[in-house]
Amino acid sequence: MKRLGIFVFYDLFGVVDDYKKVLLVSLNEILDRLIIVCNGLLSEDGYDCFKKITKEIYLRDNEGYDAAAYRYVMLNVLGRKECERYDEIVMLNDTFYGPFSDWKVIFNQMRKRGNDFWGLAKGQEGGREFIQSYFRVFGKRLIQSDFFWREWGNLELCKTYKECVIKFERGISWDIEENGYRCESWLDVNGGKQLQGKNVYREYSYRTLIGEYDFPVVKCKSLSVTNYNNTVESFDYIKNHTKYDINLILKHQERLDDNCLISPYSEREVKEFLNTHAKIYIYGHGLLANGLAEYFEAYGRNIEGFVVTKKKCPESTDIELDDLVLEDEDGVILAVGNILAPEIKTLLVSRFKEKQMLLPR
Repeated sequence: MKRLGIFVFYDLFGVVDDYKKVLLVSLNEILDRLIIVCNGLLSEDGYDCFKKITKEIYLRDNEGYDAAAYRYVMLNVLGRKECERYDEIVMLNDTFYGPFSDWKVIFNQMRKRGNDFWGLAKGQEGGREFIQSYFRVFGKRLIQSDFFWREWGNLELCKTYKECVIKFERGISWDIEENGYRCESWLDVNGGKQLQGKNVYREYSYRTLIGEYDFPVVKCKSLSVTNYNNTVESFDYIKNHTKYDINLILKHQERLDDNCLISPYSEREVKEFLNTHAKIYIYGHGLLANGLAEYFEAYGRNIEGFVVTKKKCPESTDIELDDLVLEDEDGVILAVGNILAPEIKTLLVSRFKEKQMLLPR
C-alpha cells in the first residue's frame, strides 16, 4: 500500500504552530511521500520546521483556497502518471488538531471496506451528504480513472469561500458518488452515521466524538466563544482523558487570540464588546448564536434577544431586523455561518454605527 499525502498550509503570518508539526509527524508514519503546499506566507522558522518533515515544499500565491493548492500539485507538480503509482492520495489541510486515534488503525479499517473515496465526517446540503474537504482520501480505482482527472482539469479557480464549498467540497464529492464510486466517512463506520448531515463539531462536544466514536481530530474553529459550553467540555475531556498535549491547542489558540485571528471573533473582542455596551443583541438564532449566548450567560450577562431578518412563525420571540432599534450605547453581534455572513453584514452596516456592531472578519 503506497500512500501520497498533500498537505495545504495557510497562516496569515506564515507561522507553523507546533500542533501542525505533531500532526504531520504522525501522518508520516502511514505515508510514503508527503508534499506540503503553502498558500501565501511561510516564515523562515516555519520552512526549517517543514524541512525536517519533508523535502517537498511548494510556495504559491494565496488564491483559490485549498482547492487550487491541491489542483496545482496534482496537475503541475505530479501529473497523472506519477499519481497513478499510489494506491491512495490523502488530501488534508491545517484546520484541525490531532490525532487522538491511531492513523494506522483508521486507514487499515477503511481500506478493508473497499472505499474509493472517504473522509472523517460528512456534511449535508439540501438533503445530500458530502465528504468534508479538510481530510479526504482518494483510492486507486478513482485515481486511475479518466473521470478523476477530468474533475481536476475542469475545476475552476474559486474566488470566494462560498464558491469553494459549492464547487470543490460539495461538487467533487457529489460527482464521485454519482459516478458509482464507493464513499464513506470514518464517522459512518464507527457508529456515528446518525450524526451525519449535522454540524457535528458544534452540536456535540468532543467528549462524545472522541470518547464514543473514536473521532481522531478536533476542528480548530469549533473551539470558540460561539460554541462555548461544548468548548469548555471538550477542553476538559482532551486534557483529562486523552494522551494529546492540551498545550498544543492552548498555545495556538492564545496566538490567534493575541492577534485577533480567531474566527469569527476572539474572546478578547467579545469581552471588550460586552463591557462597552449596555444592551447587546445577537443577529442569528442558530448554533453560533446560541453558543455565543451561552458564553454571555457564563459571565453573568444575558442578551436582549436574537435578531433575524424575518420570523419563521408569528409566535417566535425573535426580533425582526426592521423592528430593532439600538440606542447609542447598545450593540449587535453578527453570529451566522460564513456563507450567510457577507449578505447580513451588508444589511447591518447600512443601518447601524460602526461602534454598535461586532462583525466577523
